[in-house]
Amino acid sequence: MSRILQIGLLFYIVVIFSNCRDESIDQIIINVEDDFYIDMFEDISNGEKLFHITLKSIHNQDCLNSIIDYSLDVNEDDEQINLSINNILAPETCDPGNAPAFVSIPFENLKEQDYEIHINLKDVIFNKGTLFASSENYRLIMLSKDGFELLHDNLYKIPQKTIWGYVGYAEESGRMNSENFIKDLENLVTNISIAPIEYNTGFYGYFSINQDRSIFLEDVEDNFQSSFIFYDENDSQSEIFDLIEQYCDLNLGLNFYIFDAEGGELNCP
Repeated sequence: MSRILQIGLLFYIVVIFSNCRDESIDQIIINVEDDFYIDMFEDISNGEKLFHITLKSIHNQDCLNSIIDYSLDVNEDDEQINLSINNILAPETCDPGNAPAFVSIPFENLKEQDYEIHINLKDVIFNKGTLFASSENYRLIMLSKDGFELLHDNLYKIPQKTIWGYVGYAEESGRMNSENFIKDLENLVTNISIAPIEYNTGFYGYFSINQDRSIFLEDVEDNFQSSFIFYDENDSQSEIFDLIEQYCDLNLGLNFYIFDAEGGELNCP
């Protein structure tokens, strides 16, 4: 029996039990164990910005390709979103292994406005909140989070002309070369006659900016890395590619992972 079905069964048992109890009992509190992580993400991989809500099971499933069954209804006229997490399903052909089930849910044509949002588990557990969509960020404020853990309640949109990434290296001795590249990159994209953009501290989906202005990246593969984020005031993509090529030709043992707000990626040719 799936965990969501177990939650539903527990709920109905408690309802029946409460109806049989003395009417002087006003409220029964149900502690629901979290089954899912929920997060927000803005996909820029296809050159367009598209808001997503992601679901990931907290517990590993028996297949690497397990499916989270959900239903989504966005009513623009009533400014209301209904997301129902129905179940975790076994795929027709199981890819053997243990891993969380995951799905990324796109929201087509989401407007910059406030939405009343309902996130429910199998029409048994009900959660209500508000999704605030603006030109700068998305905020998801839930009155309750029964059955799931919300990883981030604020997602900043990546400003246009932003470039970010890291230079990776296998040995600590590569740090100086990586920092030299980042300094050359900063000089390339910076226009001293224009005040640099100020990035807010927080979560941007692809990365986070910490209080000390450092950048935290997900899925870094190298043993050591130097990360960066810049505002490309000079629209220097071709020049950036030339700079990477120069450093690659030196065979310094550096790996380059540079991304831009249009979904582009630059590395060694």
